[in-house]
Amino acid sequence: MENETYLAMNVDNRSVETAAAVTPLLSYGTLDQILLLTYFVCAALLSLLGIFTNVVNIVVFSKLGFSESTNIYFLALSMFDLLFVVLFAIASLLYSPLAKFLSNGPFIRYVGESMSRSYFVLTNGSAMMTALISVERCLCVLFPLKIKTVLSPRKRVCLMLTVVAYHVIFLIIMYADPGPPYDDYTTEKLTFYLASLYGVPFSAVFFIVVMTTTFIAIQMRRTRQWRREAANQSNKNKDKETAIVRTIIAINVLFIFCSLPTVGHILGSMMIPNYIKNDPYWKSLIDLFYAIGYLFQIISSSVNIFFYYKMSSRFRNVFSKCFRFGQKKNNNLANNAEATVAS
Repeated sequence: MENETYLAMNVDNRSVETAAAVTPLLSYGTLDQILLLTYFVCAALLSLLGIFTNVVNIVVFSKLGFSESTNIYFLALSMFDLLFVVLFAIASLLYSPLAKFLSNGPFIRYVGESMSRSYFVLTNGSAMMTALISVERCLCVLFPLKIKTVLSPRKRVCLMLTVVAYHVIFLIIMYADPGPPYDDYTTEKLTFYLASLYGVPFSAVFFIVVMTTTFIAIQMRRTRQWRREAANQSNKNKDKETAIVRTIIAINVLFIFCSLPTVGHILGSMMIPNYIKNDPYWKSLIDLFYAIGYLFQIISSSVNIFFYYKMSSRFRNVFSKCFRFGQKKNNNLANNAEATVAS
């Protein structure tokens, strides 16, 4: 009975002595309710949406081909996002606060929380792909006549593969070197890897995207009047270039907005003393920030398709050919009917 009482008061490795001495910023009862809504309801539903939208993105960009570098980057971005939403959909069910009431609840939550190490890798990969897209567009503006030499198709593929290789190594290190238990985020090695391989790169990429997006938007406004006056320029080329730039700006703005909670959390861990996961005063609030950050990342990984569809006529055309099965069937029926009448 004494052991049962101790275990009941020692949820999630929080000792009775520490809990009695320090009052957390956010009560764990309130935290469980927020996590239930965040992980089990909002994030799970958004993950299902993200799985569908990113599969569609991969199919459409594969059909569009890779003659344009942006298609390669958008395809890679969709792959990172798809892996993230798939893993999060599974982990959100396992990590639900309801799981702790099951007989094997501790093990289920352990598996769910162990999977969260991969989130850092995949969200960092998505961020770097977004930065590559944005930086390349800036280079197109700065060196319009030399961009094909500066960034040849082979160099673009090498850059993308370098980003992928970096994150494969990152994923291996995250699990292999610190070792089990995989739900422990307080070890010195894991803290170092998260700071050096995720925290610093993600923050740097965030500010790169902010600066390049600002530059692209300003440059777009400056050249708008010039493009209107360039009567000898093909309207088709103007429309195509404008659509690409607007799509990149929209995706970058979405990334910036959805990354604010994560960047705020990273900067807070750098500037606030004892802002660590095993500190009893900050732990519940840090768990909340993680949940909010993941939710915003899910949104960022799930809704890019709406920008592609809205701003790219080629994307719309390929999407229509691939996924409007009902319209194709109706057209076939109409053709058969016309053939029957004609005969």
